[in-house]
Amino acid sequence: MSVATEHLLRAVRVALRPLVRFLMLRGVALPALVELLKELYLDAARAEFGARATQSRISVSTGRHRKDVRRLLAAPAQPDLAPRRVSLAARVIGVWLGRNDTLDETGAPKPLPFATTGARPSFSRLVESVSSDVRPRAVLDDWIARGLVVERGDGLVELQESALAPGADIERMTWSFGRNLRDHVEAGAANLRRPAASGGETPRLDRAVFHDGLTPRSVTRLRKIADEVGARALARLNKEALAAATHDEGAADAAQRITFGLYWFDAPHAAEDEP
Repeated sequence: MSVATEHLLRAVRVALRPLVRFLMLRGVALPALVELLKELYLDAARAEFGARATQSRISVSTGRHRKDVRRLLAAPAQPDLAPRRVSLAARVIGVWLGRNDTLDETGAPKPLPFATTGARPSFSRLVESVSSDVRPRAVLDDWIARGLVVERGDGLVELQESALAPGADIERMTWSFGRNLRDHVEAGAANLRRPAASGGETPRLDRAVFHDGLTPRSVTRLRKIADEVGARALARLNKEALAAATHDEGAADAAQRITFGLYWFDAPHAAEDEP
C-alpha cells in the first residue's frame, strides 16, 4: 500500500467514524452497509469505465467476486433522486428567499397571500413558477401539516423557521444530509485528484475555520457570529443564483448545478483534530 493511500484511508477513517456511529444508533447494521458499499463500488466502476465495464474489469477494480458482480449487475439501479415533495419544497423556498418582491426591507421572507390578481406575488404563483404538475392548495395543506408555513387569520401564508432550518422536517433534513455530504466529498476529492503543480482547473472551494483552546463562553459567542455571517452569505448567493437561473433558462448548455454550504461544529478537542 502506498503512503498516499495510507494517508487517504486515515482521512476516511476520521470522516466515517461519526457516520458509522450514527448509522449504528439508527439501527443500520453492518451487513446492510456492506451490501450498500458493494452496490456503490459497482456503480463507481460502471461510471468510470462506461462501455468498457465488463464483469472481469469490475471484479478486478473493485475486489468483488465475479459472482457478486453478476448478481449486482442484474439488480435494478437505485437512482439518487430527491423525494418529489422534498425537491419541490427546496425550490419554492429558494424562490421565496431569492426575489426582491417576496422579501421585506430586512431581507426576511414576507407573508404572502395564497392567490392574487395582477403581477403581485403570492404563494400560488411561487409554486406555479417551480412546477405546473401540482396544485398550490395541495402544497399549502402539506406544508401546514409539516410545520413549514402557517395560514394566518388575515389569510396570509407565513414561512416558518422550520422551513429555513429544516430540523422539524425529517424527510427534507435527511435528504439534505446525504446531498450535502456527497457534494462536500466530491469537492474535496476533485481537489485531491488534481496534480499539485498542474495549472488547469481552479481548485473548488473547500475551506473551514478551525480553532481550539476555547472556553464554552467563547464558543457560544462565535457560534452566534457564524449564524449571522452564514445566513447573509447564503441569502446573497441564493438571490444571485435565482437571477442567474432566470437569465439562463432555455440556454442549450444550461445543465449545471451548484452547491454552496456552510456548517458549524463544536466539541471537546480530540486527537484526530491534529494535523
